[in-house]
Amino acid sequence: MSLSIPAIVKPNTPDYNVIAESKGGSSNHVVVVDAHLDAIYGAGMLDNASGSATILDVAQQMKNVNPLNKLRFIWFGGEELGLLGSTAYVNSLSATDKSHIGYDLDADVTATPNYTIGVLDPAGPDLFTGTVSSTFPNRVYKASTVARDQAIGYFDSIGKNHELFSPVGTDAFNFNQVGIPASGLLTGQDCCKNQHEVDLFGGHLGNFEGNVPSFDGGCVDNPFRWCDNLSNNDPNVLTFMSKAFATMVVQMAFDTKVMSASNNAVYNKKLPVAGEASRRFPAR
Repeated sequence: MSLSIPAIVKPNTPDYNVIAESKGGSSNHVVVVDAHLDAIYGAGMLDNASGSATILDVAQQMKNVNPLNKLRFIWFGGEELGLLGSTAYVNSLSATDKSHIGYDLDADVTATPNYTIGVLDPAGPDLFTGTVSSTFPNRVYKASTVARDQAIGYFDSIGKNHELFSPVGTDAFNFNQVGIPASGLLTGQDCCKNQHEVDLFGGHLGNFEGNVPSFDGGCVDNPFRWCDNLSNNDPNVLTFMSKAFATMVVQMAFDTKVMSASNNAVYNKKLPVAGEASRRFPAR
């Protein structure tokens, strides 16, 4: 069969961020919950319709909840072109607006069939290189481990291994760069799984063929492959990753211990880790 599909390519076409906020929660203490809407090529059913669906489901489940902290759900555009949507968003914020964002949680691919379980950590190695390439403001490191450890605790509870990755290459990177703590989850890409990850998570090696990263090994990053459809997402992986991410969101929605790098931070003494928070932030 031969197909001819005429198309119009419009360079410099605007892209958009989609933003929704919870009705409840303090506007002075905001948790950003994000994923990216765009794809490298084609439909992007795995990268990143999976992460977008994860945060959409969390938003729907939280709609009747009145959190202590305002939840700001953002679906970023232009991530694959260089984190353009999150860069534009962060750059648009005033100093006061930035001080009111206490945390960012990022879902960047949550259903890879040949998966890894990656948890974002500012001190972690980059996804593709395995080395640490960026440093971040000191105030983001310890605070970022709070949500990181929530995710690790969930995976431990269901008997799943994990590994730590830097936010480099994800939208969380831009929040860390301006001093906002961040964590998040990702399941990697079929193309780039190494033997250590096979030992941790099962599955099979990615198709490196001498190239790191390699984009020849699956449906994720190849242009317009027919296999980039719903079957390119593993529903079981999507389920446990979304539950882990929801656990992070719910806990951060009600925990104000690390809600700002500024002096506006508050905390709840009844929360189990509030003692640690009291040593870093003044109560208000």
